[in-house]
Amino acid sequence: MASHDIKLVLTDIDSTILPRGCEEISERMVAAMRACREAGIRVAAATGRTMGMLLPVLGGRADLAATAVLANGMRTYLDGSVADERAVAPDVLRRLAAFVDERPGCGMYAIDDGLDVHVLRGTYGHNFEESAPLLGTVTAEEDPVPDFPVIKLNMFCPGAPEDLARFCAEAEEAVPELHFMMPSPDVVNTSLRGWGKGPAIEALCELMGIGLDQAVAFGDAGNDIEMLETVPNSVAVANATPEAKAAARYEIGSCADDAVAKALERLAAGEWPFG
Repeated sequence: MASHDIKLVLTDIDSTILPRGCEEISERMVAAMRACREAGIRVAAATGRTMGMLLPVLGGRADLAATAVLANGMRTYLDGSVADERAVAPDVLRRLAAFVDERPGCGMYAIDDGLDVHVLRGTYGHNFEESAPLLGTVTAEEDPVPDFPVIKLNMFCPGAPEDLARFCAEAEEAVPELHFMMPSPDVVNTSLRGWGKGPAIEALCELMGIGLDQAVAFGDAGNDIEMLETVPNSVAVANATPEAKAAARYEIGSCADDAVAKALERLAAGEWPFG
């Protein structure tokens, strides 16, 4: 694959281009994204975040979010317009709430487009400020079905990572319409069963009229594995989990060293940055 055939770059955000503890991507990453665009390569976030959660990370630069795969594929943008959107059905939310009610200390919450957190079930003890410092107000709701389409639904449960993995497996058995992923040791992301970053990227490439082999994907964690398995030119950063590295074709330096920005600089220059 010659680098000039690449038309789309997809990158996870947290711990892929945004180091832990940072609130915005680096100026080098911003410049690399724009250099790719000038070279005819779209750069799209492929993240569990919503648009409201993504824009602050990009320093409010809406042009860098014009094309994006958000909420783990539940909403996709192409050139500034919503190209696809999927939401969790009310009956599914109610059955998931019943599942959570039987597990003390566990919970579920949705994030709306305004960045506000709606705790739909479970305890209020989850540390929302630490896990997502850019979020807005946190409200405990009585009804597990809020008055907005739920595209961003997270779960939490106390315990070690293996306890969370067991929680995910039990949740998938109880609510087979949903798929549960672990982007970090203390949070569970959800998407519709049979849908996620992988299928959303396939649909985006079809809309763009390009092949999957004309895309490059960067990731680091559990909710990136499907994407890394779907895109032939898949790349894990050095700080990625073992599972993400196993799913990727290539490996580069770490997020903290702006490894993705360095790769994009070379792609924009017409070079192939991977071994």
